[in-house]
Amino acid sequence: MITPRISSLPMLAACPGIVFLRDDERRRGMDSVGAAADTGTCVGRICQLWHDGGEDALALQDAISRAEAESSTTCPQANHVTAAAWATAYAGDPRNAGVVVAKRQEAEVTLSLPAPPEFAEPGGPPPDPITLIGHVDQIRRGIAGWEVWDLKSGRPTGRDMVLDYAWQLAAYAVACTETWGKPVRPGGIIRLRGYDSPGTTGVMYPVTWSLEQCRVMLDTAAYRVSELRRGIVAMTPGRQCLWCPGIDPGQCGEHIDAVLG
Repeated sequence: MITPRISSLPMLAACPGIVFLRDDERRRGMDSVGAAADTGTCVGRICQLWHDGGEDALALQDAISRAEAESSTTCPQANHVTAAAWATAYAGDPRNAGVVVAKRQEAEVTLSLPAPPEFAEPGGPPPDPITLIGHVDQIRRGIAGWEVWDLKSGRPTGRDMVLDYAWQLAAYAVACTETWGKPVRPGGIIRLRGYDSPGTTGVMYPVTWSLEQCRVMLDTAAYRVSELRRGIVAMTPGRQCLWCPGIDPGQCGEHIDAVLG
């Protein structure tokens, strides 16, 4: 039974087929995240250690060294030069000091979504709720309270990232709220590649969704997950085909049929 992690919701929004095929790869021990994802993981770890260590220059150097030492098991394909450069720019950005709740970094949170009633077996009980698990990058103290922010190392523009990761941000906010019993709003995306350019205008991309709006957004995510549980795997061609185990839109149907048996 497929129940995606919160981090897989963006791919679920793009194409349920890629989520299905990646889940099959993981079950067979074939999953590989790649150099770009590993670099992002390494940056996130450096930033986490920097916040934990006191947010000064010494803490940054220690964080870079520790993250590099850990990388052989956590992110073996990371580009350490790029990771250190982004983390150094992040640490030098005054917007990142004194606002992160250090003990909530990489915290595990859970989210329970009601499954749409139409997916119940005829004459049977209601379908089981959908439980999603995730690890938030960081919680920040905002003007109106706690906010969840996500660090991203991808190439799309910040506005594109906000749209691409909308379900993920919404799910983290609701999951944090349910896990801790305290309202946590979606904060936004921190686009690390924005630090490659002079200035810091292309880094922070906030959102303004309420928690209720986030819950409404996730109704469709619950529907998509319920379809996968029933073996209904929609295929949606797009940019995601470039990194899908299905290889090509003309072949992914055959791959999915083979897994379904």
